[in-house]
Formats: sequence, structure tokens, C-alpha cells
Amino acid sequence: MQAQIPAIKTLNSQVNVNANLSGNLNNLSPEAITADTNSKLFIDGNAVDIDGKLERGNFFANLETENIALRPLEETVRKTGLIAIPASATLPPGIEGELFGNLSIFGNLNNLNPQAIAADGTGKLIIGNNTINATGKLDNGNFAASAIAEPIPLSFVKKIAKEIGVVPSEALPYLETINGNILGSGKVTGNLENLNPEAIAAEAEGKVIFA
Repeated sequence: MQAQIPAIKTLNSQVNVNANLSGNLNNLSPEAITADTNSKLFIDGNAVDIDGKLERGNFFANLETENIALRPLEETVRKTGLIAIPASATLPPGIEGELFGNLSIFGNLNNLNPQAIAADGTGKLIIGNNTINATGKLDNGNFAASAIAEPIPLSFVKKIAKEIGVVPSEALPYLETINGNILGSGKVTGNLENLNPEAIAAEAEGKVIFA
């Protein structure tokens, strides 16, 4: 934890807090305190709205973000050092998009074990005129996430494929003759106690509609 703190301090962050608390000085246990808050967290120019409530030790928090640009988000995650992202793992040149999301968290202050926390959320990634919708849920340590891509033009896929160099040069002329849309979806499930690849299940399906 000591190694992580300096990295977190490098973030340009600010918190605006508006909270109401009520209780009795003779009993300051979490179960005897009631609180609600409406706050906003700014990190490197990105805003996160936070609404929270505490009653009888049970807490609820709702986090909402919008218009978070992917490239600055990648830089922010790298600066924290909390996730080891290889230097070579960068967003492709053609990927410029925005992230919108909403996350609700439920639990009790007397048991903050991941197995005792429930959460569900929705998100939307917009890249150009293309949208990918995602949902996720956590319950008893079990998580499930799914994503559905709205019809994505093959012209966009071809553009990205050429920019990141995954298409051989000899195949480019043939690729230019193909037009249509791609539809796809995917799902991932697992448990927070075991994040080994062997313990995670994933499935995906897609469809190409040629013009």
C-alpha cells in the first residue's frame, strides 16, 4: 500500500462533498449513525457524481460518470500504478471514444468482504458513431458482465484494422471491396476469489451482414 500512495497523489484530483450526518455522541457505532451525501469527484478533468446513504450500518452508493475520454482515462490508470499495464499495451491510433457509466454498490460497514458486497452497473462506450453497451453484476463474490455492440460499419473496422497493422498489405485491396455491418455480443462470468483464466467463463457471438 505504501508504494501505491505516491502514485495516487500524482493525480490532479478534487472532491466536492455535501453530506448530512445525524446520531448521538453516546453511540458512534455505524449502526447508530445515519448519513447521506451528494458529492462530486474530479480526477484529471473527469467528473464522477456520487450519491450515498448510510443507515443502521447498511450503505448504498451510486456512482455516475459521463464523457470520460478513453485516452486520458488510459493515462490516469497508468499514473496510479494500481493496474500493471504493459508499456506496449496502448490504445490503437484510431480508437478515440468516450465512456459513460453508472454503478450502484450495496453492503454493510461491518463486513466489507467482497463476498458480502453487491453491485450492478451499466456502461456505454462510444467510438465515433459506434456504440457498445455493457452491463455488470456482482453478488456473493460472483460476477457477470455482458456487452452488446450495435451495428458497427465494416468501414470502421477496416479503418482500425489497417491502422494497427493486423491486415496483411496484400489483403487490403480485397478488404476494400467488402461493405456491411457487424453485430456482436459477449459475456464473462467468474468469482472474485479466483481470477485465474481457468476459472473464468466467457462466450461471444457475432454476425456480419454484407451490404
